Parts: sequence; structure tokens; C-alpha cells
Amino acid sequence: MSSKRFEDHRPGVEAHFRALKAPLAGLLDVPLDLAATSDGATLAFTANVVDKFGDRPRAAIGILNVATGKVDFLRRGPWNDRTPRFSPDGRTLAFLTDEALRGVYQLALFGPGGFVLAPLVEGVIEDLWWSPDGNEILILAAGRGADLAGAQGSGCLAVDEGAGPAWAPSVEIAVPDQMWRRLWHWRIGEAAATPVLMDHLNVWEAGWCGPDHAVAVASDNPREGAWYSARLVLIDIRAGTFRDLYQPKEDQLGWPAASPDGRRVAVVEACCSDRCLVAGDLLIVDVEVGSVRRIDTDGVDVTRVRWRDGASLVYFGIRGFESVAAALDLETGDRTLLWSGDEHIGIRYPDAALLDDGGLAALLQSYKRFPAIVEIRAGATRVLHDFAHVGSQALAAASGRFQTLSWEGRDGLDIQGYLVEPEGPGPHPLVVLVHGGPVSAFRNHWSMGYIFTPLLVMNGYAVLHPNPRGSAGRGQAFAAKVRGDMGGEDTFDIIAGVQHLVARGAADPARIAVMGRSYGGFMSSWLVTQTDLFAAAVSMAPITDWLSEHLTSNVPDYARIFLADSMNNPQGRYFTRSPVLFAANAKTPTLNVGGMNDRCTPAGQALEFHRALIEHGVPSECVIYPQEGHHVVRAEAQVDLCARILAWLDQYMPEEISREL
Repeated sequence: MSSKRFEDHRPGVEAHFRALKAPLAGLLDVPLDLAATSDGATLAFTANVVDKFGDRPRAAIGILNVATGKVDFLRRGPWNDRTPRFSPDGRTLAFLTDEALRGVYQLALFGPGGFVLAPLVEGVIEDLWWSPDGNEILILAAGRGADLAGAQGSGCLAVDEGAGPAWAPSVEIAVPDQMWRRLWHWRIGEAAATPVLMDHLNVWEAGWCGPDHAVAVASDNPREGAWYSARLVLIDIRAGTFRDLYQPKEDQLGWPAASPDGRRVAVVEACCSDRCLVAGDLLIVDVEVGSVRRIDTDGVDVTRVRWRDGASLVYFGIRGFESVAAALDLETGDRTLLWSGDEHIGIRYPDAALLDDGGLAALLQSYKRFPAIVEIRAGATRVLHDFAHVGSQALAAASGRFQTLSWEGRDGLDIQGYLVEPEGPGPHPLVVLVHGGPVSAFRNHWSMGYIFTPLLVMNGYAVLHPNPRGSAGRGQAFAAKVRGDMGGEDTFDIIAGVQHLVARGAADPARIAVMGRSYGGFMSSWLVTQTDLFAAAVSMAPITDWLSEHLTSNVPDYARIFLADSMNNPQGRYFTRSPVLFAANAKTPTLNVGGMNDRCTPAGQALEFHRALIEHGVPSECVIYPQEGHHVVRAEAQVDLCARILAWLDQYMPEEISREL
């Protein structure tokens, strides 16, 4: 890459991020979760706070007084506070804090008696749940060293890097003790929390199921890859025993939630590629009888379930371009639509907090709408607090035109996506941004959920966000089409989307690039070995060699399940779908990006493809960030990455190409 091109872009990129972030200095940013008292009078949320540009964000809890619209900090400090949860009576807020030791979260309470630090538990607390009577708290704690999911940025929880001398080796064994996730329970006011003693059971998600039990998604192994075969279990909290409730045949489970009386459990079963990204079928399990009922949700891939009482619940989800909230009466089967729209409610996937009068409190956002906390009643929204500011307003005004798209795959299957393009007539140079997963989906998020999209549009590029087969929100049959066919028909879905835009005059056929992260990184690397359509590529956190990915990643089960093959099959998909083995076909200059702390797609994957391209005379650079994981999150690194991307596109798809044509 021309260093001049890179240095030319860096000041503009930094100014862009400063303009967006500077108005938020020292203030609460966009909510990362949302909790509400049942009467809806008070909301609590986690948000990032940055004192000045370049500082690492810290998490803090904001409190919204609905009557006044005023937002304030629960408390201020150099530590991190997160995961607020109101007690059933709304008088006490439980939350997690690392005030004592950075990165090691423990339980705290704030209520009529002020601030109280609960007794310490072993490890790092990840989540908590109030008992139905409000007298106890169920705690999920992970060992210091447990894996984070790729959707959480990968890496490990709170590893003490100064625990030994610099020369000491790292040692890997089959099942490290520090990777287990276990449950604890604490009765408010008691001197110690009590572990729920269960041998060889790793708990990924949980919640109360009546006064003495918990329901959990759990596996017999704590390694991240074991989540793919996890099952639903009922745990006797007092005795420390459990029994199985449900085991999927091949799909994954998420979002377990029991009715207040503990008689029924709702859980979502879905074809999933990432823990924390579950969108699929709603199941209702009868705890006593053991029966399992699959619920008709009218085409919605369910992304969260919240109970109102023993017989009714609210589910949230996605259906094509829509975000949906609906109420379900399990006794009558009646289903009531509470809200739907092409804007997005929730953070990554749709979700909201329930209010006792039937209303919802939610985070509402879209590509042009900076996130706002809203109240939803009778399908209408009322803004309670808008986080928009001068920087976000300027970005929205300069971020181009937004539209939904549909086109046909080569087999006639309907494929959907979003297009953002600069103002003015086309054709525009086009960047195809491929999402991760593969079972994920672009939604109508602020900035499309990526730092790249508005920046690319402001620099004259149109950006296509395809949701090819395998994406969430189109039903489980659609999602499962990618299992056993990664890099198959989804490849042609993306190519067909590009051809659709070229045919309608929206995209310049000589100036088309592809980029993506995680599965999008794999697809960016794969596409340049399958077609000469692209003038440039940016492959971030990719998988380029399925065999080495299986053997070095912390989720080898992912490769085995989604390739539907064995690494011991020399003619199988571990080899026939590895971009590195087809590098001789590539002609597209490719920027390869990795993070040294990435455990799900190790940085060596980017390096392998870079070396393979160089071997075959294809222009390539490999950029490895030493402090980043699956995502690039530090401000300085984000500026560096975005400047490199713009410089790479400038170099290999300049405006002069079109003029020559």
C-alpha cells in the first residue's frame, strides 16, 4: 500500500471519529442493555463512557427517570459497572462491578440501604437473576480464563498476565479448570454465596424456574465449542443435582426463560453459528411432563422471550426486514402483535423490557436514527430519552440514501439486503460488506452496526449489505441452507446482488470491492478465488484454511458442524472450501487483517492467505493488531484500520479505472 495514501486518509478518519465521539466526552453513550421497574417509572441501562478520544471506554450504569426524562449516572468511578437488574418490587438494583479488581466482576446492590457489595464468588460473574420473591439472586460465574464468544470479541476473561515470570510457557490441557461456568445463589443479607454443586456441567445461560430450581442451557464440557451441542436442563439449586429437559438433534439453544410459577420453560432452538446470536423457533417445555411444543410465531425468528405470567409471554424477533414484538396466550393460543416495523428495537437482535400495564420499554434505532429509549404502547412509540447529539446529527445528514433490496439467487431463491449510497446519481463505486456468522443478519441499525458504512459512503462509495441464504430472520429452513454448504450457493447470492446493482446502474462494474469480518472475512477471501468481479478486497478476522482453523481455533465444533464434514476426509469440504488452497485463482489485491487476541479465528488465518497470495504474485498486505481480538475496538486501532481500508480502495479501484473504460 502506498504510505502516502494511508497518511493522507488518517487525519480525515481521525477527525471523523472525533466529531462523532467528542460530544459524548464524559457522558453516557448508547445503552448496551435495558432494565425497567415493572411500573415503568425508572429505567436502568449499561453504557460506555469515554472521558476523551483515545481513552479505553469504561462501562457505567445510567438511570432514566421517565417522568422527567432526566438521565444520570448510578455512580461515577474509574471502574466498570454493568448488567443492571431491578428486584421484582423495583426498590433494589442489582448490578455487576469490577471496582475491587479490574475485569473481575462481582455482585453489588443499590437500594434503600445505599450501596452494598455482595459476598465474593470464585471467578468472574457474567449474569444474574432475581428470584420471583426477590429474596435471592442466582449468579452465573465463569472461571478466570474462560473463553468469550466470538460475538463478544473473543479472547479470555480476566487472565492474570502477571502471574508468572516472563519466560514461563503457556500450557494447554484438554479441559482447564479455569474455563468452567457455574451457578451460585445468594440469599440477600447472608454472609456468603453458595455454589450450586454439579459435577461436569458447564452452564452457558440460566434463570429461575420456581423457588428452588433453575433452568439452564448447559454442556458437559466448558470449552467454547461445546456450546454447539448444549442441552436444556433443570437444576435443583438446593441439592446441586440436575435432569435433562430437552436435547436438540442438530441445532442450538438460547434464551431459556421459565414462567413465574416454574411450570413451563420457553427456549429458542435455532441453526446457530455463534453463541449469543440465537434467532429461531420458540419451544415451550412442560417441566413436569417433559413435553415439548413448537409454537407458530407467524414467520418470526424469535430472539428473546419474556414471561408476563404463568400462561402468557412476549416474544421478540425478526421477520425479513421487520423487527417484531408479539404477545402469546398459551392457554388460548391467541397471538397479539404489539409492535412491528422496519426500524430496530433492541441492541443486536430485537428485545425490550416489559412494563406491568402491557407496555414495553425499548431501544429504538435505524440507519438514520441514533438510538433512543422509547416506550411502546398499542403499537405506537413515545421517546423517553434521545441520545442523539451534534456529532450523530451531522453523521446522519452525511450518510447517504438508505433502502431495502431484494434479488434472486441463481436458483431463484429470494435474497434480501440493504443498500446505502451517496447522494447524487450512480453508478457509484461499490463495496460489498458481508456479515459474520454465517447465521447472522444485517438489520436496520444505526450506521448498519458497523463503523465502516457511513465512512465509506462519505468517501463516495455505495455499500451493499446482503443477507444471503444462511442469514437469520427468514426461517430455519433458510438459515440451514448454509450448513454443509459454506462458500457454496451463498457465494452466488452475493454475486447476484452485485450483478443486480450493476444492471440497474447503481454500481460501477470496474470499481467493486468486497470486505467483511469473521464469516464475512472468510467470504471475502473465498470470493476472490472464485471470481474476478472484485477490484479490491479487505478480509478481517477471516477463516482461510479450515483444517488449521479446526486445530487452532477455540471452536473446532463450528467447522465440523457447518462444513458437515470431517477434517480427516482429504477430498472433503475442509479442503475444497479453503480459500488458501485456491489462491492460485486469485487476482484481486487483498488487505488481510487479524487480532492477536482472537481465539475463534486466530490471526494466523489472515497471515496464511496473505502468504498464499504473495506466493502467486497477487498484491497483498497483512495487518495484525497486537491488542485486538475478533473485533477492533480501541479508538487508535479503529482509526488506523479505517485509514488503511480507504487507502487500499483508493489504490486498487481509483476513479481513473472508470474513466479509462
